Amino acid sequence: MLADLYVAVQEDGEQPMFAKVLEDAKRALCPGSVQSRFSFLVRLLHIKSFYRISNTTLSVILKLLSGSFPNYGLPDSYDKAKRYLKELGLGYELIHVCDNNCVLFRKDLAKVDNCPKCKKSRWVDADGAKRIPKKILRYFPLKAEIPVILCKLEKIFPPAFFDVMVHLAVHLPDEALLRGPVQYGWMYPIERQMGTLKGYVRNRARPEGSIAEAYIANEALTFCSRYMDDVVTRFNRDDDKWDQGVSDSDLSIFQHGVKLLGAHRQTYLDDKEFDKICWYVLNNCDEVEPYLR
Repeated sequence: MLADLYVAVQEDGEQPMFAKVLEDAKRALCPGSVQSRFSFLVRLLHIKSFYRISNTTLSVILKLLSGSFPNYGLPDSYDKAKRYLKELGLGYELIHVCDNNCVLFRKDLAKVDNCPKCKKSRWVDADGAKRIPKKILRYFPLKAEIPVILCKLEKIFPPAFFDVMVHLAVHLPDEALLRGPVQYGWMYPIERQMGTLKGYVRNRARPEGSIAEAYIANEALTFCSRYMDDVVTRFNRDDDKWDQGVSDSDLSIFQHGVKLLGAHRQTYLDDKEFDKICWYVLNNCDEVEPYLR
């Protein structure tokens, strides 16, 4: 498979783009430079992503560099520089989506102009003359592409680069399909609990014993304290943070406290929003209930 990637020719008979990328990775950018053309572009794209440089700004920089150093073969735009990542298999597919999320315009629906369910046009303009889709899904076909990507990277990077973490990428798509939504794989609750247990350690020579003793003491004391009226616990303590925002009004709907976060700001409501607030108060206030009957 790796040999096929290198010796295959494009439809126009030219050398495949990946072969050019591979040769650029082996050739220095200029005499005496420690950077190759490939590594220079990868570092440049990394700087753009890390410092959030706009596409237009990077295109201007590349145009200046390519014009100042014409013999180095640098691309003159950001779009041409991105092709290096796509040739390594690090690109994505653009799939048009129905504006109401009914269907994806792919496979049998790739050439359909209107959604077969809601009948809405997939284009911003009704006649589709400009061919600008209303909604786009960016699909990363990683499961089938990861082995090919690793084969390409093995032609560029040394063997020390490919440790167990790089190999883990081969199994991540299957793990994601088995796990489901990403929140089911979160470790944040476990890590928070581990931090709590770490704070229980007093004797570093016997950390398990310290954790066991402190955990049992905490659970037992918390359970017993719930039956003692004169003991302040996390179940009966008055939290001042929840006492903010209590209104002086006698209406029950305004008697509950709210927790205010962030700085205060003044907002002006339009008539529609004001009507919604009035409707909510009238339908959730106990004092208004007798008048609604």
